[in-house]
Amino acid sequence: MMMKRRWTYQITMILLSHVIPLSNSVHLTDVQIPEFADIRDAVTLSCSYRMGRNKLNSVKWYKDGHEFFRYSPMMDQQILNWTVAGITLYNENPYRCNRTTCSVSLDNLSSKSSGVYRCEISADAPSFTINYSDQRMTVVALPRHDPIIQGIHTIYNIDDVLEANCTSDASYPPSTITWAINGELVCI
Repeated sequence: MMMKRRWTYQITMILLSHVIPLSNSVHLTDVQIPEFADIRDAVTLSCSYRMGRNKLNSVKWYKDGHEFFRYSPMMDQQILNWTVAGITLYNENPYRCNRTTCSVSLDNLSSKSSGVYRCEISADAPSFTINYSDQRMTVVALPRHDPIIQGIHTIYNIDDVLEANCTSDASYPPSTITWAINGELVCI
């Protein structure tokens, strides 16, 4: 009879050891880092998380391995930020962080703003579990309007020389301009 109770106890402990870690786990549920960002716009990086039974220690944002923003809800100074090349926090609404989400908005983007961004969450004692996700963001300048063609006349005679100019809106990387006449690619 004593053996039976011991066996039951051992099974219960084994089952509990497999269930408890699941409820204490720290999960990133959604990370939004755009693949491309327009140099003329502000961009928002966002991550959502589930802490299980853990308390949130901090949410950290990195660019190319350099921390530029930290939210630590249990500290007196909850928000910290550092100077990192290509990073300017948006003045009007630089961040929005709470127990389930943390987003930061960047402004004044440049080619130096391109890089690998990481959201890292960490639990407080006793687990100190860390989870993170990263993604590359490339800063581009997309043309805001169609190219403008100037110098084209309505009617041409045989052997007339056609001189025309095609101007693209500012873009980064630079636009590639090709010419076609009646759908046929023209070599210049």
